[in-house]
Amino acid sequence: MPFRRKRSRPRTIGLAPGTLQIDPESPKPRIRYMAYGPERLIEENLEDPAELKRVIGQHPVVWVNVDGLGDEKTLLALADVFGIHLLALEDVVNTSQRPKVEEYPDHLFVVAHMAPGSELQGQYLETEQLSLFLGRHFVVTFQDGRPGDCFEPVRHRLRAGIGRVRRAGSDYLAYSLLDAVVDAWFPVLDAYGARLHRLEESVLGRPVTSHMAQIRAVKWQLLTLLRATLPLRDVFTSLMRETHDLIKPETRLFLRDCHDHATRIIEEAETYRDIDTSLMELYLSSVSNKTNEVMKVLTVISAVFIPLTFVVGVYGMNFDPDASPWNMPELRWRYGYPLALGGMALSAVVMLVYFRRRGWLGRTDEVSALEADDEGDRARAHHIEPYRNE
Repeated sequence: MPFRRKRSRPRTIGLAPGTLQIDPESPKPRIRYMAYGPERLIEENLEDPAELKRVIGQHPVVWVNVDGLGDEKTLLALADVFGIHLLALEDVVNTSQRPKVEEYPDHLFVVAHMAPGSELQGQYLETEQLSLFLGRHFVVTFQDGRPGDCFEPVRHRLRAGIGRVRRAGSDYLAYSLLDAVVDAWFPVLDAYGARLHRLEESVLGRPVTSHMAQIRAVKWQLLTLLRATLPLRDVFTSLMRETHDLIKPETRLFLRDCHDHATRIIEEAETYRDIDTSLMELYLSSVSNKTNEVMKVLTVISAVFIPLTFVVGVYGMNFDPDASPWNMPELRWRYGYPLALGGMALSAVVMLVYFRRRGWLGRTDEVSALEADDEGDRARAHHIEPYRNE
């Protein structure tokens, strides 16, 4: 199947800033909040965002997760509860944003892209935008409503009271969520590493036409991955170094770990992209070598039959030996026919031997010499190794 790039929904040009363009295919928002402190945790689903007003201020930290962006009224109500600027809410709805950090008077707005999971389905890599708002005592996250996310380990720690997340503030919760987003990319990279390894073995073994489409698909998927992860390094640099009052100094140390993980992901993705490019060159080289092998065999067959065709052509000229003693006298020989066949067979054998000695057919002396050198190197290494150990 040829590679298909994901098409983004066309946007209307010329609208006023802060205008929300809701995707009609987006699901209705599902709101779930977790309000917690060191001693207790409350987790509930909500239908009306206005009910969050009774929750805010009653707990040290409130995490509101919104799945789905398909209702403008609900989104505006959430923006009113948490004081979210309309420009930021416009970026939430437009799910093709570049990862970034924006500072507002009473909250931070962070955009990141979540991995699709370790199983790579289809011909393109489809990420999910995460929009995160960090306030003094709250964190609000928006997702586009696809099933599943990478936050379940964070929810488990909150419910079980594991680690320091229940004792820390909202900035540590934001770090935990962003850390989960970054770490979710590692299984995807591992899947790409295994996929490239299988492609390399297949290309070296028996290159087929479908390998070209697979290599190109991996190339575009890795480019999508890099577009989603390259800006993350700048995001964490901004969160670590800029003086945001909402992020405590002790949390900046943890954000440095996220920065290191993002750097590792980018470096591995770039390495895999280089490997993919090398695989394309290897595929083309393998196909060219296979073609050369076929042409060599056909050329050898043609060369073998050229003298045989010449002999047959000579005897097909039908000269009459009765008209002259020079007109093909071997036609009257007792063993003329066997001698002609034997001469043709002998010429074919001589040419095959000659081709083999020149290295045009079968193994060459050069390859045998290289193998002999390798055996000699292994033998010398076997004798030298005890001295190295000493």
